[in-house]
Amino acid sequence: MTALLAALPILLVCAALALGVSAGRAAGLGLAVTVAVAAVAFPVAPGPLAAHLMGWTPTLVAVLVIVAGGLALARIIEASGAQAAMARAVGARVASPVAAALLVVHGVVPFAESVTGFGVGVMVGVPLLRHLGLDRSRAALLGLMGLVAVPWGALAPGTLIAARLIGVDLTDLGVATARVNLVPCLVTGVAAVLVAGGRRPLAVLAGAASGVLLWAAVLGANLLAGTPLAGVLGSLLVVAVHLFASSVRRGGVVAPAAAVDDPGPDAPGMPGSGRALVPYGVLVAGLLASDLLVRATGPTPWSGVASSPATWLVLTCVVAALVIPVPPEARREVAGRVWRMWLAVGVPTGAFLLLGVLMADTGMSAELARAAAGLGPAYLALSPVVGAAGGFVTGSNAGANSMFAAAQGHAAAALGADPVRIVATQNAAAALLTMASPSRVEMAAQFADEPGGSLDRRRLMGRALLVAGLAVVGLCVTVVA
Repeated sequence: MTALLAALPILLVCAALALGVSAGRAAGLGLAVTVAVAAVAFPVAPGPLAAHLMGWTPTLVAVLVIVAGGLALARIIEASGAQAAMARAVGARVASPVAAALLVVHGVVPFAESVTGFGVGVMVGVPLLRHLGLDRSRAALLGLMGLVAVPWGALAPGTLIAARLIGVDLTDLGVATARVNLVPCLVTGVAAVLVAGGRRPLAVLAGAASGVLLWAAVLGANLLAGTPLAGVLGSLLVVAVHLFASSVRRGGVVAPAAAVDDPGPDAPGMPGSGRALVPYGVLVAGLLASDLLVRATGPTPWSGVASSPATWLVLTCVVAALVIPVPPEARREVAGRVWRMWLAVGVPTGAFLLLGVLMADTGMSAELARAAAGLGPAYLALSPVVGAAGGFVTGSNAGANSMFAAAQGHAAAALGADPVRIVATQNAAAALLTMASPSRVEMAAQFADEPGGSLDRRRLMGRALLVAGLAVVGLCVTVVA
C-alpha cells in the first residue's frame, strides 16, 4: 500500500498526459498530490526539507534560463533568415539522399538540439530535408530520428537534473550515458539509410559507420570538454566529416560561394551562412574558455556563473541579435513566441524538477525503489523501459529524469548494480522515446506538411516508435550483458 501511495503522483501525471492535459497542469497536479501524500504517509520535518529545496534553487534557475535562452536563440536564427541560409549552404554540398539523411540525423539535428533543445532540432532538420528533396513523410521521420542525442540537448539540463538527483558528478553521468548510447546511434544510422531509400549493403554499412562516428565523437567530447558541450562538439565533428565525404564523392566540387551565401533577390537582407554561424561560435568558444579559466584559477564565488551554459546562452542571444538582427517588424512576434513557448516548456520542466526533488526528499522515491528491488534482477533489465515511458509521456528527458532518476538510482543500489550505469541507460532511453512523443510528432508533421496537407500523424508516430523501440530493446540487452 505504501508503494502504491508513493507511485500515485507519477501514475496521475502519466494518466493526465495520456488524456491530453497540458504538461504544465499535469506537473502541477503531480506536485499537489506529492505534497498531500507526503503529509499523510511520508512526513518530513519542514525545516530540513525547506533548506534542501533552497539548495536546488541555483539548478532550477539555471534550467529555466537555459530553456529560455535556447528558445530565444532558435527564434532569432529562424526569423533573421539565418536558418534558410544554412540550409542552402548544406544543400549545395550533399551528394545523395542517403548522405543528406545521415548528415541531418547524426549531425544537423543533434547540433541544433544540443544548442537549443526541446525539439528545436526537429524544426531545423525537417525543413532542411524538404529543401534537399525528400518527401514530407520521410523528412518528418528522419527529423525525429535526429533526437538521438537529446541527453545533451540544450547543453544537458536533463542530464544535470538526473546527476543531481542521484548525487553524482554531471560529467560522470554524461560519460556513462555516452557509452551506452552506441546502440541508439547504430539503430538510427541504419534506419536513416533505409528510410532515405538506401538498400545496398555499402549504404547500410555507411549508416552504421555514421552511428559509430556520432557515438565516438560525443563520448570523446564528454571526456575532453565536459557534458554541456559534448553534443555540440560531437555533432559538429559529424557534420564536418559528412560534408567532407560528400565533397570527395562529388569530386571536390561544391557550389560557388556566392551561390551558397548570397540570399538572392527573393530574400533581401538575409544573412549569409558564415554570419549565421557566429552565435554558435561565441557559445562554444565562451563555454570552452570559461571552463579552462575555472580549471586554471580554481573555484571562486563567481566561477559557477561564469562557466554556466545559462550565462553563455544569454550572451549568445545578445550576439545573435547584433550579428543577424531580426527585422524590426518581426521582433514583437519573436518575443511573443519565445514567451509562449517558455511557458509551455520551461514551466513544466521546472515543475517536473520540483516533483522529482520532493519525491526524493520525502522518501517516496526510496519506497518505489524498495518495491522495484522486490522484482530482483529482472527489474534492471526493464529499467530502460521505465525511462522510455517517461520520455514518451513528457516529451523530455528532463521530465523523465525528474520523475524516475532518483527511484532508478535507489533501486539499482538496492540490487547491487551501479546506479550511474542504470540511470545513464534510463537517460538514453528517455531521450529515444521523445522522438515518438505526441508533441514532437506534431512538431515534425507541422514543419514537414504542405499548406492544406494532412500528413498521417498516427503512422508517423508508429514508425518513430518502431525505430525507438528497437533501440530501447538494445539498451535492455546491454543492461544485463
